[in-house]
Amino acid sequence: MDLLLQLLQEHGWKGLGVVFTAAIAGYGWYISRQEWRKRQALNRFSLSLNTFERDPVTGKWHLWLYAGIEASVDALIGGNSYAKRLLIRAAKATTEEEPFIIPSKILSNEDLAMILNDIANCLECRTFKGALHADAGLPHHEETYLIGLTCEKRRDIRLRKIRALIIRKDKLQDSFFPYLKPEELVLEKPHHRVRWETLQRMRRHYLNQILSSVKILTEVVVILDKVGPAEPAQLLGQIKKEEVNDVQVVVGSDVGDPV
Repeated sequence: MDLLLQLLQEHGWKGLGVVFTAAIAGYGWYISRQEWRKRQALNRFSLSLNTFERDPVTGKWHLWLYAGIEASVDALIGGNSYAKRLLIRAAKATTEEEPFIIPSKILSNEDLAMILNDIANCLECRTFKGALHADAGLPHHEETYLIGLTCEKRRDIRLRKIRALIIRKDKLQDSFFPYLKPEELVLEKPHHRVRWETLQRMRRHYLNQILSSVKILTEVVVILDKVGPAEPAQLLGQIKKEEVNDVQVVVGSDVGDPV
């Protein structure tokens, strides 16, 4: 306290402001350092497309994960600091057993629905060209996707962050899904088994919410400018890196932690 009074006497409010600025910067550095050590980046958000393909020769199912959008949480919720704080608190509350961000005392059903709606709008914007094709009477194709927010916390996860998982509704509903044996599943990387378990839970959430007013997942219908099943590259955009304001769009298979 004496030091602050001395600074105030010798340098006025300007000197005191410098001290407080340095203190805030130091605290920010400390928080960043702690998050890095914990391999945690809850200020980051990613959109992950999950899809299955069956090998006609071996009969095994391949699980493919595609990274769509990497952005700051601020970009996701429009820079609203209150909504950001709620979302990060809800992400911290997830567990190994429940990786999904669900309605709670922290994040209400209405709040979660608004965030999921923003993600759905983001996906629709990426496929707006298909809507124009449909409006003009040109060939197009519609697909329904399910979206859920997660913060997976298994040890195999290299980086903990908020992820929006999207998967075609018909694939999540497919009868093979709950009965697929581990030996029938082909993964790009061993730790992608965590995602497979998360998707199984996503299916249970979808079945449970059909007759419930509590919605953990949301649906979005996207219109693609191509007739036939949706391809990951077409759904998420061109296979290249783009910069859209402060949102980085990267399409392609993730090379590190599950996308």
